[in-house]
Order: sequence, then C-alpha cells, then structure tokens
Amino acid sequence: WSLIVPALWVGLLGGFVYVQAFVLISKKVDERYVELALSTASLADTLGIIAADIGAILVQGCLFGKLGITDTRPDFTCGYHIWNETDMVALVNTTTHAASPSMCFPG
Repeated sequence: WSLIVPALWVGLLGGFVYVQAFVLISKKVDERYVELALSTASLADTLGIIAADIGAILVQGCLFGKLGITDTRPDFTCGYHIWNETDMVALVNTTTHAASPSMCFPG
C-alpha cells in the first residue's frame, strides 16, 4: 500500500508530460505537417514502449538467473538452467519454506 501514492504521482507526471509534448508539437510544427508530426510522435511512443518491454523481458531472465530467483520462471532464461524441476525440488527441500527471503534476496 505504501507504493500507491508514489505510483499515482509518477503516473500523473508521465501523463502530463505526454499531453504537453503533443500540445507543443501541435503549436510549433507548421500547420501543414501537424497531423503527420502527431502521428509520427504517437508511433514513436508505441515503438519505444515495445522496445522497452522486449528489453525488460531479456533483462529479467538474466537477473533472475544471476541472483538465483527461482520462484517464477521467466520467458527468457539467459542461458541459466536453474528452473528445472529437479533443481526446484532440491531448492525447496533445503529451505524452510519456498518463499524464504534468502531465495529472493541472497546475501
């Protein structure tokens, strides 16, 4: 619950910047090219989000493998094989319970 207010604040700021960018484009670009500029900005925004999502999928698998986080198997495993069933059974048997803090936060 403690993250709701900061998340709401970041969302409001992000939305404000997004709207203001389109307002700035519509005011600064020549009237003949406003529709093209707004469409291009919208497409670039969408492509940027897609690229960030793909990058996040790759980074998540590498981080989970490096840190040994096995409570969920990522889509991309980055060459780590710690999510095999036999490894999971051995890991659960050596810990007190499956959701121990040491599994998620080693060290």
